[in-house]
Amino acid sequence: LLVTRGEDAREREAVFGAFKKHFIDSGLVDKSIEVALYDTPKESSLELAKEVLKLYDSMDHTLKFAKEREMKIEDNGSKKESTPLKDYRGVACPMNFVKTKMELAKLNSKDELEILLDSGSPIENVPKSLEGEGHTIKEIKQEGDAWRVSIIKK
Repeated sequence: LLVTRGEDAREREAVFGAFKKHFIDSGLVDKSIEVALYDTPKESSLELAKEVLKLYDSMDHTLKFAKEREMKIEDNGSKKESTPLKDYRGVACPMNFVKTKMELAKLNSKDELEILLDSGSPIENVPKSLEGEGHTIKEIKQEGDAWRVSIIKK
């Protein structure tokens, strides 16, 4: 679940802190489950595990959860002045793909996003994966040791 939020936490404290920030504080998981993060494993781990599974099961192909889809996000109607650019150099696969999907999820259909990727697996895999999901790769060009990829959201 944390990967869907761009988190790569590995230590227990960082994992629980990120879970609290992204899922409890945001209202995706009921605040009453917070005690399970700091409780002894025997007492409330099962409740936490059930909430995690419920949240995971509600996730759709855009990495959004049911509660997020229910929340109304207001669109102020303003037009974007420029194409957003995200720098994913140094971000390992598949996190660079996940982060790109998260950014695309914020955009409307036909909007454009540019990303910077490293040579090797990132430039070989990310554009193919995005095309596999129906997005259009408008352009790929090398800039020094990085690659700029222009994506049009499906």
